[in-house]
Amino acid sequence: MKTKLADIRPNPFRNFDRNPLNPQKIDSLKASIHETGFWDNVVIRVVKGEKQAAYGHHRLKAALEAGIVEADLIVRDLTDAQMIQVMDDDNNEVYSPNDLRPLAESIEAVVSALDKSLIPAFKHAKDIPHSALIYAPSFIPGKVPSGQYPEGAFYTMQDIACFLPNRTFKDRGKRYPKDSVKAVFKVLRNIELQVPGWTRQSLLWPVKDILKAAESQEKKAAQVIENAKTQRIQTEKQRKEIEKLKEVERVAAEESAAEERRLRKEIDEAYEKEAEAKAKRIKEELAQKEKENSEREKRIAEYNKKEKELAKTEKKQREAEAKAAAVQEQHKAEIRKQRIKTLGDWLRGLFAESDPHFAEAKSLRLLDEISLRERQTLYLAAGDAASRLTEFAWGKPSPSAKQDKALKNLKEKTKDAKRNL
Repeated sequence: MKTKLADIRPNPFRNFDRNPLNPQKIDSLKASIHETGFWDNVVIRVVKGEKQAAYGHHRLKAALEAGIVEADLIVRDLTDAQMIQVMDDDNNEVYSPNDLRPLAESIEAVVSALDKSLIPAFKHAKDIPHSALIYAPSFIPGKVPSGQYPEGAFYTMQDIACFLPNRTFKDRGKRYPKDSVKAVFKVLRNIELQVPGWTRQSLLWPVKDILKAAESQEKKAAQVIENAKTQRIQTEKQRKEIEKLKEVERVAAEESAAEERRLRKEIDEAYEKEAEAKAKRIKEELAQKEKENSEREKRIAEYNKKEKELAKTEKKQREAEAKAAAVQEQHKAEIRKQRIKTLGDWLRGLFAESDPHFAEAKSLRLLDEISLRERQTLYLAAGDAASRLTEFAWGKPSPSAKQDKALKNLKEKTKDAKRNL
């Protein structure tokens, strides 16, 4: 399709402010165009009359600067999901692997598209707790902006890594996010949490440095939680002490008010009996009480002021404690996941074909010289090992009826072998 290059709009999910074009790459392409011409293998799509480039933004920019006005381009009917995927694949080839800004652009594009329902929602197991999910457009696990659990707007880091091309690695048939994906999520999450020292410039750090800094930050968060708890306990203690002082002053104020009413009554009686001397003395006592009450009211006002300040401090401490607890909980979950993976790998590796004991057992089983009693000895040992593994309680699902029957037959054969020995 012959198209004027000036009419082509960029991929709607590209963000040149956060991930600008590479000037060196453009210069290199311009030199190539001058030597071999413009290779028009650029794919575009047409949406409501607007022509949008799926990828090749550096090539189009170089062509325009080289004076090329029109070219024959490939037109395809691409979905928003495909536009994000081809954009990430192109960025992965064009930019340096040490620059995480292109990957961050792709991840943020997926999350934004998920929030706006531009791509299909990810499917998850029903038993996944809400605290383990991330709700678009946030990068903080368990944070729901609207206070509700939105339909289809939640995801995990695993979802994003599997959605984008070449962002996972395989281990025993399963796909896991690469360290670069983990590093970008750490940076974006800390930026959203407004953790000091974390900005978009952090995406230019080496991946190992990001993961190491994030781990250190999570350890500090655990200490912050402990400090916050200690400070909150001290604040609560101070608040209770002020409440006691206020109660003492309240009782004293009530007693003073009663005494004041009594004195006023005596003044009235003294005037009635024309006892001026006594009335003068009572006036002096009344003036003293009024002075004491005024000073008491000032103290109460000061207590109220301190109480409000402590309440604000306590609220901030609770918020800091909750935020740090969320970071710590995510860190624990990642450690627990790694421990389970390590133990699973160990269990799957038991008596594998690469194990020399497996080769030895297989060799002995084929020897005709082995007697029946020797075969029964090996069979008994294998049965005991299998029995221990099948009875190993690790929160496994209940065995099926077929598995129960096979286990019972294995136990019966083991008992018969013991009796024959």
